[in-house]
Amino acid sequence: MLQGEWLKEGAHINVFGAPIASWRELDDEVMSGCTVIAYSRNACMKESGDVILSAAEIQTEIGEVLADKVSVDAQETTLFKSVGLAVQDVFAAQIVYEKVNA
Repeated sequence: MLQGEWLKEGAHINVFGAPIASWRELDDEVMSGCTVIAYSRNACMKESGDVILSAAEIQTEIGEVLADKVSVDAQETTLFKSVGLAVQDVFAAQIVYEKVNA
């Protein structure tokens, strides 16, 4: 489990695992010390043990950041949380398939 004490201020963490409400891969210090950016707020509130068990606040979704609706201070410690979506796996597999069969 990643510990908050291991992080330097201003670090960025990408987290894609632990997509079950009872699983954790980050401690409470990580979750409380970061600006949490979710792929999907709704999915994380239902499936992410890191979010649910720590009662962390999700500040924004990645789509809002990419659309310049929300800005994130580059000096803040940030965390991108995704619980994974089948469509992402299918898209990645399609890219690999097309490259192999080109």
